[in-house]
Amino acid sequence: MSLEEIRRWIRFRDRFCVPPEMQVVRTVIEGQPIFFSIANPGDRIQRKQMRGRFYEPEELDLIRQHFPPGGVFCDIGANTGNHSIFAARFCGARLVIPLEPNPAAYRLLVSNFILNDLLEKADLSALGFGISNRSQSGFGLSARENNLGATQLVEGSGEIELRAGDDLFTDRALDFLKIDVEGMELDVLEGFAANIARSRPKIFLELARTNEDRFARWLDQNDYTPLVEGRAFRFNRNVLIGPRRP
Repeated sequence: MSLEEIRRWIRFRDRFCVPPEMQVVRTVIEGQPIFFSIANPGDRIQRKQMRGRFYEPEELDLIRQHFPPGGVFCDIGANTGNHSIFAARFCGARLVIPLEPNPAAYRLLVSNFILNDLLEKADLSALGFGISNRSQSGFGLSARENNLGATQLVEGSGEIELRAGDDLFTDRALDFLKIDVEGMELDVLEGFAANIARSRPKIFLELARTNEDRFARWLDQNDYTPLVEGRAFRFNRNVLIGPRRP
């Protein structure tokens, strides 16, 4: 499905019909109705949503504790919009900016935003771009079965364009960054260098073990420090970081 077709969904949101290959789960969370669009019930994230739950609720609650109400939430590697929807509904975000290059993911994301009536709180202008530390083109996707969130960008195998975050958001202040980009998190941080220096946001990211040394250098160079450790796994860990000095 092309981005133009997705934009047509947005333009004609009042007549939006969920595509036949999707199903919709309606649930109530903290007293609020929530809708999840499901294309693959066996997918790691969609399996949780199929049961009427958000994925990674512990991490979502950690984000809520540190998110400034009324702030701007930038969701880098947004997948189906799990974290964006939570930020908009339960963290008091004024605006959410989901960034996702994978059409299989962002078609579910847009469906979720329409069904949950969140388009007015979203900036979807950068959907379709991958995020890195410089502009590049010619990237494709390497997918894993039943794990849409583990899809990786592969150079020289497609038509996806990469952009630096600072090029996409020249003047906008970002209050919180969530980064889950399958090992490209340091490139993403470097691509947001000017915005991070200006806005000093808190940042929640999935960190690949292979990036530990580079990450430690980035923290020192940018005067950031770990605030809370999230869940840890064999190949990566989740960590919330913030400025050493406000």
